Amino acid sequence: MYQRYLHPIQAAIIYALEPVWATTYGLGLGLVDWSTWILIGGGALFLGNIAVELFTHADSEE
Repeated sequence: MYQRYLHPIQAAIIYALEPVWATTYGLGLGLVDWSTWILIGGGALFLGNIAVELFTHADSEE
């Protein structure tokens, strides 16, 4: 319903972080065991999306 009001990059960030939220939910319920790969994968997704968001806004303002 609200997707039409989002910028495409913001929507992509929301979609890309879906596995992170699903893993967080699974960890909270005890369905997933902690591992180093969870932190590496979630951190890589998060940092990559933040970098895209920051650099895209800098390019569009010029």
